[in-house]
Amino acid sequence: EEISLGVWFVQHEMLEANRLQEKFRRNAKKVDEEVRAVLVERMKQGVALHEDQTGVFLDIDDVFFGASKHAAWRHLESPYDGIKMQIKYVTEGKKSRIALGKAEGVVDCTAEEAAAWYFEYCGRERLYIDKSEGNPARLEIKQKEKRVNEKQFAAVKNMPFPLRKREFVFKHIWRRDDSNSMSVAVWPVDKDIDYGGSLGKLVTGETKAKFTATNITELEGVPQCKVILLQHLDAGGSIPLKVVESKIPLSLGSMKELHETFKKDEDIDEARIKA
Repeated sequence: EEISLGVWFVQHEMLEANRLQEKFRRNAKKVDEEVRAVLVERMKQGVALHEDQTGVFLDIDDVFFGASKHAAWRHLESPYDGIKMQIKYVTEGKKSRIALGKAEGVVDCTAEEAAAWYFEYCGRERLYIDKSEGNPARLEIKQKEKRVNEKQFAAVKNMPFPLRKREFVFKHIWRRDDSNSMSVAVWPVDKDIDYGGSLGKLVTGETKAKFTATNITELEGVPQCKVILLQHLDAGGSIPLKVVESKIPLSLGSMKELHETFKKDEDIDEARIKA
């Protein structure tokens, strides 16, 4: 009886933990939606870029469309349905320091909604997912000068043994391109971060990216946008190509999270049945 009671207690505690966890996720999702809704309205109006922000967008375009444009994109097996992936190396051999990744797909939302989701790197649900994947840290950096279209973040990512964890410090800047398109630039920031505890020896990595969302024709009344994510990953030291190719899909994994967040397959199917 004591053993049975002990088993019951453990099962009960696990069920309660799962219930609270699910409740937290539902609440987190609701808060995220409210935050994005406010940002979406601001994005519809657009905002004038500061001079340094304009420079970031020029620099990010040079990263992906400058000297490296002559290197050929190669097919990369995508672990996510509906998302096409490609890769190219800036330096090659048995090891590589820098790789460029590309992911594209279609999402069931407006360009503003997609851009707002990508911009909010530390949204509550995204923090939950990152933590569940075992990554040591992911946080927003508070800034003295607040800009409506810019935020700074820091993240520490695990790497396969024996490689050390990588630290990335960067900023997101959003821009309205035209009436149908939004962009978010990701650019490194030189800043020391206090994580509130020892994470061991970290290797400084560098990430640069450009996320673009463009409205396309609705599908059965559901808004649609085409999204493209270009990702430049400097892992901070040469690492085996196999590791690079395993990490690039993960660095592009935000596309899967974005797709899952706005997926409206049931709404589309229902509209088709009624038609």
